[in-house]
Amino acid sequence: MSGRNHSRDRKPAAKPVGSSAGADPAGEEDARLWENVTRSVKPLARKGVIPAVAAPAPSAPEKRPAKAPGAKENPAAAPERVDLSGLRIGPQERRPAPAAPGRGGLGYGDAPGVDKRTATRFRRGLMPIDATLDLHGHTQNSARAALAGFLRAHRAAGRRCVLVVTGKGLKDDWSVGALRQALPGWLNAPDLRRLILAYCHAQPHHGGSGAVYILLRRERGKGGRGEGD
Repeated sequence: MSGRNHSRDRKPAAKPVGSSAGADPAGEEDARLWENVTRSVKPLARKGVIPAVAAPAPSAPEKRPAKAPGAKENPAAAPERVDLSGLRIGPQERRPAPAAPGRGGLGYGDAPGVDKRTATRFRRGLMPIDATLDLHGHTQNSARAALAGFLRAHRAAGRRCVLVVTGKGLKDDWSVGALRQALPGWLNAPDLRRLILAYCHAQPHHGGSGAVYILLRRERGKGGRGEGD
């Protein structure tokens, strides 16, 4: 009796995994086919992807052969050099070195020793112009000589206010600007400084910055004192 009860309580044994009992033959076949397919397939390269290429190594700078001591440079191989140090515009001549107004020099509008009324009339162009010198077309050498002769002659003649025209700047004649820059130095040179009392730019109706009023110093015994009025 006890043996029969024990056999009733015994559970059926579990079926082994992978056994053909209860398995789907079609599913197993599909799995084997898919596995064979995936083994034979190679991945395709993606479109638009450029394979990396190693950059070339930088080339070493070209070394120029060392120049042998005493060897002359080949003119055809050397770059052309242009020397502008001797460039001159206009006639080639030796130019006088004008003395620039320094400390104590006479500048535009300065009128030491001239009374206030005369200086004001002089700067405003209200004094009569006794003579005019036009330096257009002159070189620096000829302009310097013409200016000196002009001032000496008119001072000796008792003239008071004269006009010197230099031009306003660089136009067709390249020497115009040079004359305008040189004029203050010439007027401060000892031989001309003793002839004048003042100088300043002319008023527009007399040429503006391209012309200069010059107030001459009176000679002693001619028309009064040798200084300003």
